[in-house]
Amino acid sequence: MFEGPIEMSITFAKDKVTVNIKEIVAESSLRGDVDNYVKSIMDGLNGVAYNDDRQVLNIKGYKR
Repeated sequence: MFEGPIEMSITFAKDKVTVNIKEIVAESSLRGDVDNYVKSIMDGLNGVAYNDDRQVLNIKGYKR
């Protein structure tokens, strides 16, 4: 189990999923989960920047 902030990378391929997790030195004044922030932005861009957020293949999200 990691005790502090972590960085995660997830790769989805046809026949496997690779997850890399490492501990990082970082802090943020934001309280929410970074995945919820990313999801909100992606949903809001549906029909504006793209037809559907299923088109997005890569995401990097940072909380500072």
